[in-house]
Amino acid sequence: MRITEEQARALVSGDYGRVSLEQVASYAVPFFIVERGTISARNPDAGQRLLANGTAFVVDLGRGPFVVTANHVVERAIEGTVAKCGLFPKQFAPPARPLVELADLRERIISRSAERDIATLRLTSGEVSALRVCVLTSAPMVPTEGTGGVAFVGYPAVQREIEPIARGADGRPELTISWAIFPGFGVAASVSQRQITFQFDRSELIDPPPGFRAPDPDLNLGGMSGGPMLMKCETQSGIEYWVPAGVITQGEMRADLNGGLLFASRLDGLQADGQLGNGGVIIPQRGGRW
Repeated sequence: MRITEEQARALVSGDYGRVSLEQVASYAVPFFIVERGTISARNPDAGQRLLANGTAFVVDLGRGPFVVTANHVVERAIEGTVAKCGLFPKQFAPPARPLVELADLRERIISRSAERDIATLRLTSGEVSALRVCVLTSAPMVPTEGTGGVAFVGYPAVQREIEPIARGADGRPELTISWAIFPGFGVAASVSQRQITFQFDRSELIDPPPGFRAPDPDLNLGGMSGGPMLMKCETQSGIEYWVPAGVITQGEMRADLNGGLLFASRLDGLQADGQLGNGGVIIPQRGGRW
């Protein structure tokens, strides 16, 4: 039995919507990048200029887990001016958890496509557990334009906060960084041979469920890059599940649209070993620490 549009909107703005967004949010973690420099204990906010971030997610198609993110995020992380980079664990409440550093980032690279702006990185099962992130285990699919249910999640950099430096249990100084996550779901506005576009109009936004709020009209979406575009699927028996559909590469809020746009490179062709398959120019990598 079908429900009315009004009933559907009530569901999305209530507990059903809250649980759905929490599930979508569970599929991504921040990819942090720290420039060489000193963050002052007296003025930790000044350290924002030393920090950058993208977003990443984890996939396991039967041959072990690997990270998927945007290629330009990895390019930024391997620059010579970067002191450290890695992934932040999924954490919604204190105490803070230690991050997963990727000091050997170059050696972890499985495949990169500059044209598609996608990169894949090796990750151990222990590191996945430390991240507390939900792993996508179904092969990528392509949503249907205008009707296919999709979702997105990422970490806008402007929502990042640095807390005052304190002493840890071992007496060493510790810096705590907090992140605000931006998940959402709807339909794919357009799907091309390479790209999925998600468009949201503020006039059509449904009231957010408890614990979430609508994005600001001028929200800077920088930091969303590398996050997953997901597709809702359903088995013949009615079991719903999410599969990866694309990798977010760019986004912007636009006053002329009274909303915003997110662009994602299609992920179909991704192989179980993390290779990107056809559809892109693979950049060969050489091992070596930095």
